[in-house]
Amino acid sequence: MRYVVGSWVTKKLNFLKYYLPKCTATISTDCSRSYYVDAFASSGKNRLRNSGRILEGSPLIALQTEPAFTNYIFIESNGWYYYQLLENIASHHDRLDIQSFFDDCNKLLPDVLARIPPNSPLFVFFDPEGIQELLWVTVEEVAKRSNAHLIVTFSCMGVARCCQKRQDEDALDRFYGTRRWRDIASKRKLGKLSPEEARDAFLHLYKMQLRKYFKYVDDVLFAETEDHKPLYYVIVATRDESVFEIGRQYKIQHGGRGD
Repeated sequence: MRYVVGSWVTKKLNFLKYYLPKCTATISTDCSRSYYVDAFASSGKNRLRNSGRILEGSPLIALQTEPAFTNYIFIESNGWYYYQLLENIASHHDRLDIQSFFDDCNKLLPDVLARIPPNSPLFVFFDPEGIQELLWVTVEEVAKRSNAHLIVTFSCMGVARCCQKRQDEDALDRFYGTRRWRDIASKRKLGKLSPEEARDAFLHLYKMQLRKYFKYVDDVLFAETEDHKPLYYVIVATRDESVFEIGRQYKIQHGGRGD
């Protein structure tokens, strides 16, 4: 298992259970092949804190999606997680086309993308543990593909922590692909922005970066800890209005909370 996780993790997993089947149903009638890439696949299972309940992670949720994607690609850079992942997805190999890679997605994805037909629908889930793990140039590489759809976990807590450490400033530059986040951090430090206003501004900046490539971008859920500290948003980005509408309906139904 990846590690013991808090209840907030169930929010993004529940979103995937809702979102992925509706997406594949939307695209399956038009395309012979469709691809799902989990760039931070982890081990495929987690244990829920307090209850000890086992949660199926994003790889297993994707593999159980109906209608199914025709191709699945899982990337994990931690050796222990990777070998647990192979064990957890082994039973699905007989019926599905699955490739798994032990590598850093920032290094591997360009090669992976080069082997995917350019007109095939491509869904990529970026769910890094920290913002240092995901580079904007990697997101951009995917975004340049005309038939790409993104799901990105945006860690507002991770951004806030990095803003407090001078040694992490370069990491934020690489995460955002711009230095404009520094203006927001400066205003927050001077008291010109409240914590909530700064959080919204950091999120808005990332969405603006995505809008350079995607017509439709929105945060569809927000998660916080049990003591109400903000943790992450899930952002969807697409050029397809029908796919975007799926995420929008989820947000309406759950009030952006993903409960």
